[in-house]
Amino acid sequence: MEIDAAREMLKLGKAVSEVSILLPERAMADGTARALQKALPRAAYAVNTWQELLPFARALLAVYDWVIFIWFVVIFIAMAFGIVNTTLMAVFERMREFGLLKALARSRR
Repeated sequence: MEIDAAREMLKLGKAVSEVSILLPERAMADGTARALQKALPRAAYAVNTWQELLPFARALLAVYDWVIFIWFVVIFIAMAFGIVNTTLMAVFERMREFGLLKALARSRR
C-alpha cells in the first residue's frame, strides 16, 4: 500500500505511524534495535525487532530449521544406503573372479 493511501485511510495527515528497516542479515536485528533505542527518545518512539512483534514467525522459522535438518539427515541416510548397496553388489558379483584369482595363488594386491 502506498504511504499516501495509508495516511488517508488511517487519518494521520502527514504523520508517520511506523518505519521498518530491512537489514542484510537476521542476526543484525538486536544490535540495530539497541542502537536505535539509545539514539531515539523513549517517550516518543518504540523500537521493536521483528522477533518481538512476530513471535509466531520466529517459532515457525525455528521449526523450519529443524525440518530442513531432519530432511537432510533422511537424504544422507538414503544416499548412504545407495552407495553401500552399489559397493556390495559390485563385490558380490565378482566373487567368482576373486575365487579364481585365489585359486591361481595370486597375491591379495
